[in-house]
Formats: sequence, C-alpha cells, structure tokens
Amino acid sequence: NNSLGGLKFGTDASGNYGYYKAGADSVTPFKIKNVIEGYVLVDNAGATSGGSIYFTTLPKSTVITINQISGTGGVIFSGSAVVVQANGTYTTKNDNEAIRLYIAAATGQTGRLNYTIT
Repeated sequence: NNSLGGLKFGTDASGNYGYYKAGADSVTPFKIKNVIEGYVLVDNAGATSGGSIYFTTLPKSTVITINQISGTGGVIFSGSAVVVQANGTYTTKNDNEAIRLYIAAATGQTGRLNYTIT
C-alpha cells in the first residue's frame, strides 16, 4: 500500500470488488458495465423469413442499440410494441423487461442486424 499512496482495495458485504475512500471503513464498489455484442443473421435460399433473438429479464435503464446491416425489418420490440425500427437505440423502462430483436430477409437475400446491450 505504500506505493499506492494509502489506497486500499477490498470487497463489500455482497462480494463486489471495490476500494476504500480516504478515511472510510467500508468498500465503495467499482462501477462495472457489462456489454453484450452480437448479431441476428437470416440467410434465405428459398423463401422470405425472419430471425429473432429474445432477452427476457433486462434490468431498468439497459440500453439496446441496433444497426441494420442488410435485410428489412430491423426492429426492437418491447412486449408487442415496436420501439425502434431500422437503426437506433432503446432504453428499458422497467426491471425484467423482455426485448425481442428481429430482422427479415427476402427470398435469396441475407439479413443481418447487429446489436449492443449495455
């Protein structure tokens, strides 16, 4: 600790890693941001179809960003409501919100929808 100027690290009662503020007896947890990146791909040889991916228990204030690379119908659904079409961002309004990402492609085409969740 001498080389860190007295800065100390530890874990809180929940097991989260963090640091001790100067003069504090308790740990301040580090703010960790989880990031999920991926894509939904539809590759059609014969008929128009679509692909979806579901996230069923996202916490409130989760940010979902989509970027439609190809295909049609790049959509974020919250429940049955369309909240974003094509390219855009949606922030969940409630805890345990269910989200569906959807992309479609016409016959002989490929559809790709990239997403990031933070």
